[in-house]
Amino acid sequence: MTRSTTRRTAPTWAGSWNSSASTRPPRADGEVPPGGGHGARRGWSPPVRALDGRWASRSPRSGLRGAGAAAPGGGSARARSSPEPPWAGRPGVRAPHRAVRRRRASRRRPSRRPPEPSVPLPEPVVPERVVPAVLRAVRAAAPYATAEAARAEVRALDVRPHAYGPPRRLRRGVTTTASRVDGVPVHTVAPTDGPPRVRVLYAHGGGWVHEISRWHWSLVTQMAAEAHAAVTVPIYPLLPHGSAREAVDIAAGLVERLSAAGDEVVLAGDSAGGQIALSTALLLRDRGLRDLRTVLVSPALDLTVSNPRIPDVAPSDPWLGVEGVRWLAQAWAGDLRLRDPRVSPLEGDMAGLGPMLLLTGTRDILNPDAHLLAERARAAGVDVTLLEHEGGLHVFPLLPTRSGARARRRIVETLRG
Repeated sequence: MTRSTTRRTAPTWAGSWNSSASTRPPRADGEVPPGGGHGARRGWSPPVRALDGRWASRSPRSGLRGAGAAAPGGGSARARSSPEPPWAGRPGVRAPHRAVRRRRASRRRPSRRPPEPSVPLPEPVVPERVVPAVLRAVRAAAPYATAEAARAEVRALDVRPHAYGPPRRLRRGVTTTASRVDGVPVHTVAPTDGPPRVRVLYAHGGGWVHEISRWHWSLVTQMAAEAHAAVTVPIYPLLPHGSAREAVDIAAGLVERLSAAGDEVVLAGDSAGGQIALSTALLLRDRGLRDLRTVLVSPALDLTVSNPRIPDVAPSDPWLGVEGVRWLAQAWAGDLRLRDPRVSPLEGDMAGLGPMLLLTGTRDILNPDAHLLAERARAAGVDVTLLEHEGGLHVFPLLPTRSGARARRRIVETLRG
């Protein structure tokens, strides 16, 4: 029986076990085995392919051999300086297929963890033009479309809350610890290559109803690794159990604890977390802790949602809706007035704050209030850096886009400051 010529492990003549001697090739030493079938003489066996992929003859005494001998099709067939294969010296036993030998070798080879890259691996980049379509496809704007939709989202997440812990696999170079401070879960992400240069308190967004997501954790770990920052993330109570008063008090207490050690603390947050971060900075300023730096990503600043420019921006925003945000803001205010600075930080006096980095996109209903904040803070003597991305969506620095990556690098540079 002649083996098919389409096999890549050996030519037809090498695998023809029952063919006549006249069809067999000569051995590397020139001797042709008499009698035909494989194993007719112990001194001969067909050529096989060595583990390094080159051809060599095989004998029961020497295993793979043929260094410098002619290989099928020409060229040199040099044997590897390795122990005999297990099938050497066993007449009638055919050499395993090359793929089988590789699989067996991989099982014997100890598994090695790939070396840690000296630079972070590139993140996947999503074209910015497809993000609005994706948001519409997953109905990201549904909880904010109407007051009833926002109320239903609060009820649903109260019954089935999402997990808030960090992902199991974080980027290398950081470590995370968890604790409870006054009954509140607190996670701290810190670099592993030395003591932190700065401390950051990060308040996550989510409309005061959604838990911290993997996009938030990605930004947190990037700040920790690249800015050498110890980032503290409080898991503050959400609606319907939490309120602006409680969240701001939690953040203020953590900042005071961190500042007591003599380290600089930067307040940062996105969206609803931006409201908590700026309201906390104003409260601490009134308590005597001045010149706190802030990093605000698409912050919610005026929870009355009454800026006259909002109706012009709303049709282009694929994420947030006026009615749903207004209902959530009223619920978040709790027993405070909507214009209380702990609820709407835009109503507070910005004097005494430290340098501020403000990032916003033009396709965001919170964008008009960001311009008002920059104007009022500059008028109060605050050093404000306003980064506005034309066509950017709500919290665009958290998105896996090129503009988001540039914004995250700017945040890291500011923290290094």
